[in-house]
Amino acid sequence: MLLTMTALFAQSDRGVITGTVTDSTGALIPGVRIVLTNANTGANTDTVTTGTGNYTLLSLPAGTYALKVSHQGFSPYEQTNIQVRVAVTTRVEVALSVGSAAESIRVSAESTQLKTESAEQSTTITGKQIAELPINFGIGAGAIRNPLSFAQMTPGATFNGWNNISINGGSGNFKIMFEGQESDSARQTLVSDELQPSVEAIEQFTSVVSG
Repeated sequence: MLLTMTALFAQSDRGVITGTVTDSTGALIPGVRIVLTNANTGANTDTVTTGTGNYTLLSLPAGTYALKVSHQGFSPYEQTNIQVRVAVTTRVEVALSVGSAAESIRVSAESTQLKTESAEQSTTITGKQIAELPINFGIGAGAIRNPLSFAQMTPGATFNGWNNISINGGSGNFKIMFEGQESDSARQTLVSDELQPSVEAIEQFTSVVSG
């Protein structure tokens, strides 16, 4: 289960990988095949670079990925341990070297997570951090084991109950989503936490603030 709390309404509970592919001189290479593999599920997502050597892989579930790049006349490139996080754009830049298919370049390093495409600010809490929280971590006696309580760990968030959340001094302009589904009550929109999955079901929590 992935959890996203957003301060505005146009957000996603998936991550994005973007970047450019260049040669050893820094020239951008168009038409390069990109294959991304989810290390947990084995699912593949593929694309090719544009005429300006750019690529983007959208709507990726949070997790660990491996990126494989291949192009005629260049050695295959593979980067592992790429961490995709909810509502975060992860930038992976690839530099290919001239060579044959028998030669390959392998990199194992966490990619840089940048949000140069927008002014959004995000804070991610991992499943490991969630698992290490006290069992009665919550907002009041009625919120013990409430997974939405993890929003308290994000900078700028203050609470007077779940229906009165303030993000960076603002209030009332927020939305909580579980796997793309809004948690509001269909009968009473002021109730923001109608859906409450178990703490153990949450892989990642991200708070996204924009504007």
